[in-house]
Amino acid sequence: MTKPIVSFAREFQIWSYNVGHGELLLRSPKIPSLPTRIDILFKDVRAMELRTRITGLSIEEAQPGDIMDRGTKLVDTMEKGHKVYLIKTQDWIGCLIAGAVFWHEDQGEYGQPSALLTGDFRPPRS
Repeated sequence: MTKPIVSFAREFQIWSYNVGHGELLLRSPKIPSLPTRIDILFKDVRAMELRTRITGLSIEEAQPGDIMDRGTKLVDTMEKGHKVYLIKTQDWIGCLIAGAVFWHEDQGEYGQPSALLTGDFRPPRS
């Protein structure tokens, strides 16, 4: 059973990956018809099956058993505190093993740093 987290009817792309902290940033830059940009940050990433461009992105939290049949054996990378995140589009399902996910929408420009990585964003406390 999966738990929906967030979805966006926009195109995202892999924007950056920080090896030292296992931080994966996906970004949907603003365009004339969409005046905001959206950043999605996965922290403590251990494994991923992703496309470089993702259109119509939906993120769901899943159980390890939901991805046991994947040939890449992502579940083998899980440690205490990690979660399984499904990255869904209309015609494809990717997967991440990570500690947490956060997102932020703002009016930042294409190349400006993400608030999720600069300290300007404070994730909600659980």
